Amino acid sequence: MKVRVIKSIKEVGFSGAPRSPEKEPAKQDTRTHRVMPLKVGSPIKRKPVKLEEQEDEVTVVIPGGFKPPHKGHVEMINHFARLPNVSKVIVYMGSKPRQSADGSIVITKDKSIELFNLFDLASNVEFGEVRQRPKKSGGSYENPLNDAADLLFDPEYEGMGIAMGHSEKDPKRGKIFASIAKNAKTPLQANVVTVPPAPAVDDLSATDLRNALESEDFEAMKKFMPDNI
Repeated sequence: MKVRVIKSIKEVGFSGAPRSPEKEPAKQDTRTHRVMPLKVGSPIKRKPVKLEEQEDEVTVVIPGGFKPPHKGHVEMINHFARLPNVSKVIVYMGSKPRQSADGSIVITKDKSIELFNLFDLASNVEFGEVRQRPKKSGGSYENPLNDAADLLFDPEYEGMGIAMGHSEKDPKRGKIFASIAKNAKTPLQANVVTVPPAPAVDDLSATDLRNALESEDFEAMKKFMPDNI
């Protein structure tokens, strides 16, 4: 199975990796998040609350590159998906492709999602929409972290908890998320919740995986594959 997954990543012009028939692909959250005034009396806190203190359900958001996804990504996402009181995890991934050092391996967002669906992701994991944001100078850009933070202002999450998922080696993510809520000029709809960070996995890098694919080092690639593959 590991070799089959590796070959799927390596294949040029990838149009969809083989998927186990009993495993449904992760959903994509295609809603457009709207900012609306906070309802009077909503118990929203600007300071983060702990997971066990949040009464309503919690959504964990995880922005990142994930091109391609590997063992560390899967274990981190599932860590949050299986926490008590967490109803779902939403992964935010930009559309910009990533490539190996010589450009022969190109990983797109669609390819990454197909590969995620080969892995044993928890059933409550979804993929969120990353929108195009206008630049003052013209054109547009993407910012998955800001799209993740937009849920704090979405009336559909009123009174619920939103947490930033990150590993132990990247605590800065949680602080940035808390800072966005603290300094927001728009009223919050949801509480900022802190969740236990995911344990750090061996030093795995999507860049190193792309380069291993480029050199066809199948032995090196195996360490990036989830244990159940």
